[in-house]
Amino acid sequence: MRNHLHIIAHRGASAYCVDNSIESISKAVNMGSKIIEIDVRLTKDLKLVLAHDDFYVIDDIEKNIKNSLLSELGNIVELNDILTNTHEYIIFYLDIKCDNDEIIIAEKINNILKNFPNRLFYIASFSDTFVSLFKSIYTNYKLGIIFQIFNKNIYNILKHKIKFVVSQITQTKEFERFLEIKNKTKYVYTINNLSLIDNYYSYIDGIVTDYPDIMSLK
Repeated sequence: MRNHLHIIAHRGASAYCVDNSIESISKAVNMGSKIIEIDVRLTKDLKLVLAHDDFYVIDDIEKNIKNSLLSELGNIVELNDILTNTHEYIIFYLDIKCDNDEIIIAEKINNILKNFPNRLFYIASFSDTFVSLFKSIYTNYKLGIIFQIFNKNIYNILKHKIKFVVSQITQTKEFERFLEIKNKTKYVYTINNLSLIDNYYSYIDGIVTDYPDIMSLK
């Protein structure tokens, strides 16, 4: 049953390296990862960079990414650079952090991704506003919505616009409703111990994990 799962490297091989870094992504690739999740944010000068949090630490000082120029963010990784320097067969799943800049970031993402016409990208966000907007403008990407706790109302609004749904595992009725979804790819996060999904193999299509080698760890 486990062999059907898509194994998605969470921010690269983030259990082993600094997340969203070149090293983390390279290690995930070397471990055989075909799908790598990365977090994407916008800088003050409208550059797309890889970062989960809204700040980046330089010399023990926290810099707010949205209010900082790229040149002020040290060795932070640009999205364009990581796409240019990885093989086309690697699928990047972009977790879009919007900070209320949905329109700008949608345009910037498309402007970069259209330069890689032979690559497959998964694009998702916790922001249903972004997902709806992005789908209304750009239609040639595999689009998804991410939930901390599954929201059936939001899902019903977006279900004709998305291909996949991502949810955290929770002991709630909402998660049970997530598992009941039909005709969509379903991923759960962040799974660092396969025992967490012992009861869900027949319901889900993949996991997001800090350990891309998780199958060899079982």
